[in-house]
Amino acid sequence: MHRRYLKIFLISLMLAYASFLMGSILTNPQNYQNDFKVYYYSARAYYAGLNPYDSNDVSLVAPVPINHKFIYSPAVLFLFSFLSNVEYTSAFYLFLGFKCLALAGLILLWKNSFLPKGSDPAFYLFCLLAFNGSLYIDIAAGNISIIEQLILWLAFYFLIKNRFAQFCILIVFASLFKVTPILFLFLLLFSEGNKRYFYFFAAWTFFMLLMFVSYKTNPLHFASYYDNIRHVREVGIVNPATLPLLEDIFGYLSIKPGISLPSGFPLAAYLMIVAGVVGITLRGFISVKSWEAGEKEKLLIFVFCIVYAIILPRFKDYSYILLVVPAYYLIRKVSLKSVYPLLFIIITLSSVHVTLPLADAISGILWNYFPLIVAYCIWGLYMHEIHSRGRTAHG
Repeated sequence: MHRRYLKIFLISLMLAYASFLMGSILTNPQNYQNDFKVYYYSARAYYAGLNPYDSNDVSLVAPVPINHKFIYSPAVLFLFSFLSNVEYTSAFYLFLGFKCLALAGLILLWKNSFLPKGSDPAFYLFCLLAFNGSLYIDIAAGNISIIEQLILWLAFYFLIKNRFAQFCILIVFASLFKVTPILFLFLLLFSEGNKRYFYFFAAWTFFMLLMFVSYKTNPLHFASYYDNIRHVREVGIVNPATLPLLEDIFGYLSIKPGISLPSGFPLAAYLMIVAGVVGITLRGFISVKSWEAGEKEKLLIFVFCIVYAIILPRFKDYSYILLVVPAYYLIRKVSLKSVYPLLFIIITLSSVHVTLPLADAISGILWNYFPLIVAYCIWGLYMHEIHSRGRTAHG
Protein backbone atom coordinates (compact mmCIF):
# COMPACT_ATOMS: atom_id res chain seq x y z
CA MET A 1 0.00 0.00 0.00
CA HIS A 2 2.81 2.43 0.92
CA ARG A 3 4.56 1.60 -2.34
CA ARG A 4 1.42 2.38 -4.27
CA TYR A 5 1.06 5.79 -2.57
CA LEU A 6 4.74 6.51 -3.19
CA LYS A 7 4.30 5.70 -6.86
CA ILE A 8 1.27 7.99 -7.12
CA PHE A 9 3.14 10.77 -5.32
CA LEU A 10 6.25 10.52 -7.51
CA ILE A 11 4.27 10.36 -10.73
CA SER A 12 2.14 13.33 -9.62
CA LEU A 13 5.27 15.28 -8.71
CA MET A 14 6.85 14.48 -12.05
CA LEU A 15 3.72 15.45 -13.99
CA ALA A 16 3.38 18.70 -12.06
CA TYR A 17 7.01 19.64 -12.66
CA ALA A 18 6.84 18.56 -16.30
CA SER A 19 3.66 20.61 -16.76
CA PHE A 20 5.44 23.64 -15.34
CA LEU A 21 8.33 23.15 -17.76
CA MET A 22 6.00 22.63 -20.72
CA GLY A 23 4.04 25.70 -19.70
CA SER A 24 7.20 27.77 -19.94
CA ILE A 25 7.82 26.50 -23.46
CA LEU A 26 4.24 26.95 -24.64
CA THR A 27 3.94 30.50 -23.34
CA ASN A 28 7.36 31.63 -24.61
CA PRO A 29 7.82 29.85 -27.96
CA GLN A 30 10.27 32.49 -29.18
CA ASN A 31 12.80 31.34 -26.57
CA TYR A 32 12.61 27.60 -27.22
CA GLN A 33 13.10 24.95 -29.91
CA ASN A 34 15.86 26.86 -31.68
CA ASP A 35 17.13 23.63 -33.26
CA PHE A 36 13.71 23.06 -34.78
CA LYS A 37 13.87 26.57 -36.19
CA VAL A 38 17.02 25.49 -38.07
CA TYR A 39 15.26 22.36 -39.40
CA TYR A 40 12.19 24.31 -40.47
CA TYR A 41 13.87 27.13 -42.36
CA SER A 42 16.59 24.90 -43.83
CA ALA A 43 13.86 22.72 -45.31
CA ARG A 44 12.13 25.82 -46.65
CA ALA A 45 15.39 26.98 -48.23
CA TYR A 46 15.84 23.54 -49.80
CA TYR A 47 12.40 23.57 -51.41
CA ALA A 48 12.97 27.14 -52.59
CA GLY A 49 15.96 25.92 -54.59
CA LEU A 50 18.53 27.34 -52.15
CA ASN A 51 21.34 25.65 -50.26
CA PRO A 52 19.97 24.58 -46.83
CA TYR A 53 23.52 24.24 -45.50
CA ASP A 54 24.41 27.87 -46.30
CA SER A 55 23.41 30.35 -43.57
CA ASN A 56 23.13 33.16 -46.11
CA ASP A 57 20.67 31.16 -48.23
CA VAL A 58 18.62 30.12 -45.20
CA SER A 59 18.42 33.74 -44.02
CA LEU A 60 16.60 34.59 -47.27
CA VAL A 61 13.57 32.54 -46.20
CA ALA A 62 13.84 33.08 -42.42
CA PRO A 63 12.31 36.24 -40.88
CA VAL A 64 14.47 35.80 -37.76
CA PRO A 65 18.24 35.19 -37.35
CA ILE A 66 19.30 31.53 -37.56
CA ASN A 67 22.30 31.05 -35.29
CA HIS A 68 23.16 27.44 -36.16
CA LYS A 69 23.77 25.51 -39.36
CA PHE A 70 21.90 22.46 -40.59
CA ILE A 71 24.15 19.44 -39.96
CA TYR A 72 22.01 16.45 -40.96
CA SER A 73 22.52 14.55 -44.19
CA PRO A 74 20.68 15.62 -47.37
CA ALA A 75 18.86 12.26 -47.26
CA VAL A 76 16.58 13.48 -44.45
CA LEU A 77 15.68 16.93 -45.75
CA PHE A 78 12.45 15.62 -47.21
CA LEU A 79 11.35 14.44 -43.74
CA PHE A 80 11.23 18.03 -42.54
CA SER A 81 9.30 19.15 -45.63
CA PHE A 82 6.00 18.06 -44.07
CA LEU A 83 6.36 20.60 -41.29
CA SER A 84 7.97 23.29 -43.44
CA ASN A 85 4.80 23.46 -45.54
CA VAL A 86 2.90 24.61 -42.44
CA GLU A 87 3.10 28.08 -40.91
CA TYR A 88 5.95 28.22 -38.37
CA THR A 89 3.90 28.63 -35.19
CA SER A 90 1.69 25.66 -36.08
CA ALA A 91 4.74 23.62 -37.04
CA PHE A 92 6.36 24.54 -33.71
CA TYR A 93 3.46 23.07 -31.72
CA LEU A 94 3.08 20.06 -34.00
CA PHE A 95 6.73 19.15 -33.58
CA LEU A 96 6.55 19.68 -29.82
CA GLY A 97 3.43 17.50 -29.56
CA PHE A 98 5.01 14.76 -31.64
CA LYS A 99 8.08 14.76 -29.40
CA CYS A 100 5.91 14.46 -26.28
CA LEU A 101 4.20 11.41 -27.79
CA ALA A 102 7.61 9.97 -28.70
CA LEU A 103 8.79 10.57 -25.12
CA ALA A 104 5.77 8.76 -23.67
CA GLY A 105 6.43 5.83 -26.01
CA LEU A 106 10.12 5.83 -25.09
CA ILE A 107 9.47 5.68 -21.34
CA LEU A 108 6.92 2.89 -21.80
CA LEU A 109 9.42 0.96 -23.92
CA TRP A 110 12.11 1.40 -21.27
CA LYS A 111 9.79 0.26 -18.48
CA ASN A 112 8.29 -2.73 -20.27
CA SER A 113 11.32 -4.11 -22.12
CA PHE A 114 14.56 -3.03 -20.45
CA LEU A 115 13.92 -2.72 -16.72
CA PRO A 116 12.84 -5.39 -14.24
CA LYS A 117 9.10 -5.77 -13.81
CA GLY A 118 7.69 -3.66 -11.03
CA SER A 119 10.61 -1.22 -11.12
CA ASP A 120 10.91 1.44 -8.45
CA PRO A 121 8.51 4.34 -9.16
CA ALA A 122 11.46 6.69 -8.63
CA PHE A 123 12.39 5.83 -12.22
CA TYR A 124 9.93 8.46 -13.47
CA LEU A 125 11.62 11.15 -11.43
CA PHE A 126 15.01 9.82 -12.46
CA CYS A 127 14.02 10.23 -16.14
CA LEU A 128 13.18 13.86 -15.56
CA LEU A 129 16.31 14.80 -13.62
CA ALA A 130 19.08 12.49 -14.86
CA PHE A 131 22.16 13.91 -16.58
CA ASN A 132 21.37 17.58 -16.02
CA GLY A 133 17.78 17.01 -17.12
CA SER A 134 18.77 15.80 -20.59
CA LEU A 135 15.16 15.03 -21.54
CA TYR A 136 14.08 18.58 -20.79
CA ILE A 137 17.15 20.01 -22.53
CA ASP A 138 16.16 18.19 -25.70
CA ILE A 139 12.54 19.37 -25.55
CA ALA A 140 13.63 22.95 -24.85
CA ALA A 141 16.26 22.89 -27.60
CA GLY A 142 13.89 21.39 -30.17
CA ASN A 143 16.42 18.77 -31.19
CA ILE A 144 15.44 15.34 -32.53
CA SER A 145 17.23 13.37 -29.81
CA ILE A 146 14.05 12.01 -28.17
CA ILE A 147 12.85 10.78 -31.57
CA GLU A 148 16.31 9.36 -32.28
CA GLN A 149 16.29 7.58 -28.91
CA LEU A 150 12.89 6.02 -29.59
CA ILE A 151 14.23 4.65 -32.88
CA LEU A 152 17.42 3.34 -31.22
CA TRP A 153 15.66 1.65 -28.31
CA LEU A 154 13.15 0.06 -30.65
CA ALA A 155 16.17 -1.26 -32.54
CA PHE A 156 17.64 -2.61 -29.29
CA TYR A 157 14.31 -4.29 -28.53
CA PHE A 158 14.44 -6.11 -31.87
CA LEU A 159 18.08 -7.05 -31.25
CA ILE A 160 17.14 -8.74 -27.98
CA LYS A 161 14.48 -10.68 -29.89
CA ASN A 162 17.09 -11.67 -32.54
CA ARG A 163 15.09 -9.85 -35.21
CA PHE A 164 18.17 -8.57 -36.96
CA ALA A 165 16.50 -7.18 -40.09
CA GLN A 166 14.33 -4.78 -38.09
CA PHE A 167 17.31 -3.84 -35.92
CA CYS A 168 19.44 -2.97 -38.95
CA ILE A 169 16.70 -0.97 -40.69
CA LEU A 170 16.12 1.17 -37.61
CA ILE A 171 19.83 1.74 -36.96
CA VAL A 172 20.42 2.79 -40.57
CA PHE A 173 17.40 5.10 -40.42
CA ALA A 174 18.65 6.74 -37.20
CA SER A 175 22.11 7.13 -38.76
CA LEU A 176 20.76 9.17 -41.66
CA PHE A 177 20.39 12.05 -39.21
CA LYS A 178 23.51 12.05 -37.02
CA VAL A 179 25.59 9.30 -38.70
CA THR A 180 27.28 8.05 -35.51
CA PRO A 181 24.40 5.68 -34.49
CA ILE A 182 25.64 3.41 -37.29
CA LEU A 183 28.26 2.25 -34.76
CA PHE A 184 25.51 0.33 -32.95
CA LEU A 185 25.63 -2.19 -35.77
CA PHE A 186 28.69 -3.59 -34.00
CA LEU A 187 26.30 -4.98 -31.38
CA LEU A 188 25.44 -7.63 -33.97
CA LEU A 189 28.92 -9.09 -33.61
CA PHE A 190 28.17 -9.96 -29.97
CA SER A 191 24.79 -11.55 -30.71
CA GLU A 192 24.09 -15.25 -31.04
CA GLY A 193 22.13 -15.37 -34.29
CA ASN A 194 23.52 -17.40 -37.19
CA LYS A 195 23.09 -14.60 -39.73
CA ARG A 196 24.53 -11.80 -37.66
CA TYR A 197 27.55 -11.30 -39.94
CA PHE A 198 25.37 -11.20 -43.03
CA TYR A 199 23.14 -8.51 -41.53
CA PHE A 200 26.14 -6.59 -40.22
CA PHE A 201 27.79 -6.26 -43.63
CA ALA A 202 24.48 -5.84 -45.47
CA ALA A 203 23.46 -2.94 -43.20
CA TRP A 204 26.83 -1.21 -43.58
CA THR A 205 26.64 -1.64 -47.35
CA PHE A 206 23.10 -0.27 -47.49
CA PHE A 207 24.06 2.75 -45.37
CA MET A 208 27.08 3.55 -47.53
CA LEU A 209 24.94 3.16 -50.64
CA LEU A 210 22.42 5.68 -49.28
CA MET A 211 25.23 8.13 -48.57
CA PHE A 212 26.63 7.61 -52.07
CA VAL A 213 23.23 8.18 -53.68
CA SER A 214 22.80 11.32 -51.56
CA TYR A 215 26.19 12.56 -52.78
CA LYS A 216 25.54 11.79 -56.44
CA THR A 217 22.08 13.36 -56.34
CA ASN A 218 23.41 16.71 -55.14
CA PRO A 219 27.21 16.96 -54.72
CA LEU A 220 27.01 20.63 -53.68
CA HIS A 221 24.65 19.95 -50.79
CA PHE A 222 26.65 16.93 -49.67
CA ALA A 223 29.90 18.92 -49.72
CA SER A 224 28.24 21.71 -47.72
CA TYR A 225 26.87 19.15 -45.28
CA TYR A 226 30.34 17.69 -44.74
CA ASP A 227 31.82 21.17 -44.34
CA ASN A 228 29.26 22.12 -41.69
CA ILE A 229 30.00 18.95 -39.69
CA ARG A 230 33.74 19.50 -39.96
CA HIS A 231 33.54 23.01 -38.51
CA VAL A 232 31.26 22.25 -35.57
CA ARG A 233 33.18 23.35 -32.48
CA GLU A 234 31.46 23.17 -29.10
CA VAL A 235 33.00 22.66 -25.66
CA GLY A 236 31.83 22.74 -22.08
CA ILE A 237 28.36 22.19 -20.74
CA VAL A 238 26.63 21.98 -24.15
CA ASN A 239 29.03 19.32 -25.41
CA PRO A 240 30.35 17.36 -22.42
CA ALA A 241 32.41 14.91 -24.45
CA THR A 242 35.88 13.47 -23.91
CA LEU A 243 37.75 15.39 -26.63
CA PRO A 244 36.42 18.84 -25.61
CA LEU A 245 37.21 17.97 -21.97
CA LEU A 246 40.83 17.25 -22.86
CA GLU A 247 41.03 20.40 -24.98
CA ASP A 248 39.80 22.47 -22.04
CA ILE A 249 42.22 20.80 -19.61
CA PHE A 250 45.27 21.24 -21.83
CA GLY A 251 44.14 24.75 -22.74
CA TYR A 252 44.00 25.68 -19.07
CA LEU A 253 47.43 24.15 -18.41
CA SER A 254 48.95 26.20 -21.23
CA ILE A 255 47.47 29.47 -19.89
CA LYS A 256 47.56 29.33 -16.08
CA PRO A 257 50.62 27.24 -15.13
CA GLY A 258 52.25 28.23 -18.41
CA ILE A 259 52.98 24.67 -19.49
CA SER A 260 53.81 24.57 -23.20
CA LEU A 261 52.29 21.52 -24.89
CA PRO A 262 52.18 20.45 -28.55
CA SER A 263 48.88 21.33 -30.30
CA GLY A 264 48.17 17.67 -31.05
CA PHE A 265 48.39 16.64 -27.39
CA PRO A 266 44.62 16.63 -26.69
CA LEU A 267 43.91 14.49 -29.76
CA ALA A 268 46.68 12.04 -28.89
CA ALA A 269 45.41 11.75 -25.30
CA TYR A 270 41.85 11.30 -26.61
CA LEU A 271 42.88 8.44 -28.91
CA MET A 272 44.74 6.74 -26.07
CA ILE A 273 41.66 6.98 -23.81
CA VAL A 274 39.40 5.64 -26.57
CA ALA A 275 41.77 2.71 -27.14
CA GLY A 276 41.88 1.96 -23.43
CA VAL A 277 38.11 2.16 -22.93
CA VAL A 278 37.40 -0.01 -25.98
CA GLY A 279 40.08 -2.54 -25.03
CA ILE A 280 38.88 -2.94 -21.43
CA THR A 281 35.26 -3.16 -22.58
CA LEU A 282 35.99 -5.84 -25.18
CA ARG A 283 37.73 -7.88 -22.53
CA GLY A 284 34.63 -7.56 -20.38
CA PHE A 285 32.36 -8.52 -23.29
CA ILE A 286 34.23 -11.81 -23.64
CA SER A 287 33.25 -12.83 -20.11
CA VAL A 288 29.67 -11.60 -20.56
CA LYS A 289 29.13 -14.08 -23.41
CA SER A 290 28.96 -16.89 -20.85
CA TRP A 291 26.08 -15.24 -18.95
CA GLU A 292 22.53 -16.49 -19.25
CA ALA A 293 20.36 -15.23 -22.11
CA GLY A 294 18.22 -12.17 -21.46
CA GLU A 295 20.50 -10.56 -18.91
CA LYS A 296 23.48 -10.81 -21.25
CA GLU A 297 21.86 -9.01 -24.20
CA LYS A 298 20.65 -6.11 -22.08
CA LEU A 299 24.01 -5.73 -20.37
CA LEU A 300 25.84 -5.62 -23.70
CA ILE A 301 23.48 -2.92 -24.95
CA PHE A 302 23.81 -0.84 -21.78
CA VAL A 303 27.60 -0.99 -21.72
CA PHE A 304 27.82 -0.28 -25.45
CA CYS A 305 25.66 2.83 -24.95
CA ILE A 306 28.01 4.10 -22.24
CA VAL A 307 31.13 3.43 -24.31
CA TYR A 308 29.47 5.13 -27.29
CA ALA A 309 28.90 8.26 -25.19
CA ILE A 310 32.45 8.25 -23.84
CA ILE A 311 34.36 7.75 -27.09
CA LEU A 312 32.50 10.09 -29.43
CA PRO A 313 34.35 13.37 -30.01
CA ARG A 314 31.00 15.19 -29.96
CA PHE A 315 28.22 14.15 -27.60
CA LYS A 316 25.74 16.92 -26.80
CA ASP A 317 24.01 17.51 -23.46
CA TYR A 318 20.66 16.21 -24.74
CA SER A 319 22.31 13.08 -26.16
CA TYR A 320 22.75 11.77 -22.59
CA ILE A 321 19.16 10.57 -22.77
CA LEU A 322 20.83 7.43 -24.13
CA LEU A 323 22.33 6.70 -20.70
CA VAL A 324 19.18 7.09 -18.58
CA VAL A 325 18.28 3.38 -18.57
CA PRO A 326 21.86 2.02 -18.33
CA ALA A 327 22.50 4.31 -15.35
CA TYR A 328 19.26 3.48 -13.57
CA TYR A 329 19.70 -0.25 -14.16
CA LEU A 330 23.16 -0.08 -12.61
CA ILE A 331 22.28 1.85 -9.47
CA ARG A 332 19.42 -0.56 -8.78
CA LYS A 333 21.68 -3.60 -9.22
CA VAL A 334 25.12 -2.94 -7.75
CA SER A 335 26.08 -3.35 -4.12
CA LEU A 336 27.14 -0.41 -1.95
CA LYS A 337 30.71 -1.67 -2.04
CA SER A 338 30.79 -1.22 -5.80
CA VAL A 339 29.71 2.42 -5.48
CA TYR A 340 32.69 3.23 -3.26
CA PRO A 341 34.82 4.85 -6.02
CA LEU A 342 31.93 7.08 -7.09
CA LEU A 343 31.16 8.15 -3.52
CA PHE A 344 34.84 8.79 -2.89
CA ILE A 345 35.09 11.11 -5.90
CA ILE A 346 31.95 13.06 -4.99
CA ILE A 347 32.93 13.49 -1.33
CA THR A 348 36.46 14.65 -2.05
CA LEU A 349 35.58 17.30 -4.63
CA SER A 350 36.62 20.84 -3.72
CA SER A 351 34.48 23.95 -3.86
CA VAL A 352 35.69 27.03 -5.72
CA HIS A 353 35.62 28.92 -2.41
CA VAL A 354 38.42 26.92 -0.79
CA THR A 355 42.10 27.67 -1.13
CA LEU A 356 43.23 24.37 -2.60
CA PRO A 357 45.42 24.89 -5.69
CA LEU A 358 43.54 24.64 -8.99
CA ALA A 359 40.20 24.41 -7.13
CA ASP A 360 38.54 26.92 -9.48
CA ALA A 361 39.68 25.05 -12.59
CA ILE A 362 38.62 21.68 -11.16
CA SER A 363 35.20 23.03 -10.25
CA GLY A 364 34.66 24.58 -13.68
CA ILE A 365 35.62 21.40 -15.47
CA LEU A 366 33.53 19.31 -13.08
CA TRP A 367 30.28 21.15 -13.68
CA ASN A 368 30.83 21.69 -17.40
CA TYR A 369 31.55 18.01 -17.96
CA PHE A 370 29.62 16.48 -15.07
CA PRO A 371 27.46 14.18 -17.27
CA LEU A 372 30.62 12.82 -18.90
CA ILE A 373 32.33 12.28 -15.53
CA VAL A 374 29.25 10.39 -14.33
CA ALA A 375 29.32 8.34 -17.55
CA TYR A 376 32.93 7.35 -16.85
CA CYS A 377 31.98 6.36 -13.29
CA ILE A 378 29.07 4.27 -14.55
CA TRP A 379 31.32 2.60 -17.11
CA GLY A 380 33.87 1.84 -14.39
CA LEU A 381 31.21 0.32 -12.14
CA TYR A 382 29.89 -1.84 -14.97
CA MET A 383 33.41 -3.03 -15.72
CA HIS A 384 33.97 -3.75 -12.04
CA GLU A 385 30.78 -5.82 -11.83
CA ILE A 386 31.55 -7.71 -15.04
CA HIS A 387 35.15 -8.52 -14.16
CA SER A 388 34.26 -9.38 -10.55
CA ARG A 389 31.61 -11.79 -11.71
CA GLY A 390 34.04 -13.25 -14.23
CA ARG A 391 36.66 -13.87 -11.50
CA THR A 392 34.01 -15.48 -9.30
CA ALA A 393 32.87 -17.76 -12.13
CA HIS A 394 36.45 -18.91 -12.77
CA GLY A 395 37.37 -19.13 -9.10
